[in-house]
Amino acid sequence: MFRDAATQAEFDRTGFVVRRILGEDEVVEVRERLENVAAGRSFERNDCEDSYYNSMFEREPVFQARFRDAMAEAFHPRLDAMLDDTRYFETSLLYKPPRSRALNVHQHVPLTERPFEPAVFCWCALEDCDESSGTLLVVPGSHLLLRFIRTLQTDEFFLDYRDELTRRHAIPIPLRAGEAIMFENSLLHGSTPNTSERARPIVLTIVMHEGARHMLYHHDETGEAVMIDNDFDEIQCQTMFPGGTDVIEGREIGRLPSWSDKPTLEEFEALLERGQRASETFDPLAQLRAERGATWRGRLSRAFAGLGA
Repeated sequence: MFRDAATQAEFDRTGFVVRRILGEDEVVEVRERLENVAAGRSFERNDCEDSYYNSMFEREPVFQARFRDAMAEAFHPRLDAMLDDTRYFETSLLYKPPRSRALNVHQHVPLTERPFEPAVFCWCALEDCDESSGTLLVVPGSHLLLRFIRTLQTDEFFLDYRDELTRRHAIPIPLRAGEAIMFENSLLHGSTPNTSERARPIVLTIVMHEGARHMLYHHDETGEAVMIDNDFDEIQCQTMFPGGTDVIEGREIGRLPSWSDKPTLEEFEALLERGQRASETFDPLAQLRAERGATWRGRLSRAFAGLGA
């Protein structure tokens, strides 16, 4: 997706890159656009962890549409210069008010009919952003690590050891106003608390491959991952509202097997060190377990052979 080969290589290896998107004058212009669109409205926290406001979660989509249109003119030309073969899927405001709690490390659900195809989230700061104001936390190299299909109704594979994983592997990414972290959709990430007295406004632009279609996934009674065509103008975000419905409606267009094996923390760390990427035809966790199983079988065989001698 990145036009620059070195940037693409860094993105493939770590799951993210940090690049300047807006100059100083452009940051001022985008802030003014936000003020004009907001027209004095407040941005109360509306995510399920009560951590920040996301305009994508607006029950009335009018503001979200106005914000999307206002930001597209500012961001799309800059991103076009960096990316090719792209479709702009959505642009939203992520606003973390002062004195807001951390957002737990989490993993996004797949976005398209090709769940192991990379999508880029461009998380651009409109104010300087650091650990005290709610900057992004990432686990480098954690993208596309498993052949595990998460849905909006299922927990992350690392839920049982999330705190320890965060302590060992998550790093904060400070940004200057106008800089962005561009990360792969499946990268494990969260954000620090905003303990400051200033808000943290972020413009998030989601970019998919040209021709990709938005899908919602859910596991049915067979355990298979059902792909539901959800490719229309307004994203069906009611499944993401606090207290929202879990009903997913739409046309089924395909199914994937019940890929639901979860690694232990030790296995996750081994996979992180290996840096292999999952696909529909390759499961790094299955390979790791098979190799370890073969090693133990070999040791047992040699031990029994020694006893026989």
